[in-house]
Amino acid sequence: MLTFKQSILLITLFTTLGAFVGGSKVAYTVGGTIIPVHNMEYLSIVLFSSALAVTFASLKALPISTTQSVIGAIIGVGIARGS
Repeated sequence: MLTFKQSILLITLFTTLGAFVGGSKVAYTVGGTIIPVHNMEYLSIVLFSSALAVTFASLKALPISTTQSVIGAIIGVGIARGS
């Protein structure tokens, strides 16, 4: 069984490794393939919907990840526009 400190070290190691190995591919897919980054309408919808989700969850004292809410909003906009 891992101690708390060992768990944190493993999480840090694999998160950093994942960012270096596949981070640019993920950033390209999210930022260029799902929705066009130059379209301010899409970006405004993403920001508004993720802010709404974070605010609602915070008011209800529910745990929420800001990163996951933004990625979810990007995917939602991508689905709505048919990407």
